[in-house]
Amino acid sequence: DNIVMEEFRAVTNLPNLCVPYTEVTEPIAKIIFGCGTEEDIALVERTLRAHPLADSFGFIRSEKSLYEILPKGIGKGASLLKLAEHLGIDIKKTVAIGDYDNDVSMLRAAGAGIAVANASENAKAAADFITVSNNESAIAKVIYELERFVEI
Repeated sequence: DNIVMEEFRAVTNLPNLCVPYTEVTEPIAKIIFGCGTEEDIALVERTLRAHPLADSFGFIRSEKSLYEILPKGIGKGASLLKLAEHLGIDIKKTVAIGDYDNDVSMLRAAGAGIAVANASENAKAAADFITVSNNESAIAKVIYELERFVEI
């Protein structure tokens, strides 16, 4: 759906590259497909997962209407673990807040994984706690109640 991708590009400031991948001159970190319906997303997912090289990549839904291809093993959970290690922080003292399937690995990796009330079912299942919705200042609430979630 063009409206979904236009909104995504407006927020991220990323260009619209509608060219064969062989013409892309910069390294590709991920590829995002924007689709307007569940049927479109399901078709994209089936098509990509059927590709002979599918096992070489990671796939994730990052919003209701976005589907991504990533390098294998790359995601928010791996990034959180690497960041905590780099900063010398015990992973048990980390807090992650998420709302969608692309947050699942991060919610599982964190010392306290917190899903917002309006998160996807997969995110909620991966979380240790559920807080208010992202429309109700969830981040502020978690910060205010930080001691409830993790030992400081």
